[in-house]
Amino acid sequence: MKKFIGAIIILSIFVFFTYNVYEDEKAIRNAKIEITDASIQDINFQYVTIKISLKIINNESRKIELEGKFEIYILNLSFGYAKLNKINVPKHSYYETEFPIKIRYADLAKGILNAIKEGNFNVYIKGKINGKIFFGLITYSQNIEARWK
Repeated sequence: MKKFIGAIIILSIFVFFTYNVYEDEKAIRNAKIEITDASIQDINFQYVTIKISLKIINNESRKIELEGKFEIYILNLSFGYAKLNKINVPKHSYYETEFPIKIRYADLAKGILNAIKEGNFNVYIKGKINGKIFFGLITYSQNIEARWK
């Protein structure tokens, strides 16, 4: 009888931890990342600075802890990287952040520069976010992509 009770306890603990890992992973997998704005922050003779606003949405019933690195695309050309430092997004909530990207004119073709000045451009990011699951002991990675305009 003691062996049976011991087996039930061990099985219960295993099921509990497996369920927690699954739910944490699902919350990170279902996180939505949206570009909510991309606007000109500064423009001069050498470069233009574009401020990109992100919204990370957690519709799950668990808080998530994320960090990541994104490659920035404008008009389908890569213009660098941005880093998302470690953040916590509460359950059924969202987190908003913004970051600037400086684009030197030397890196731009004349047509791309005109599109940005007229505000007729799109922004695309793709990268990876990492979240901690299982009491912060395991890292789960999720590829992400988002577009504005």
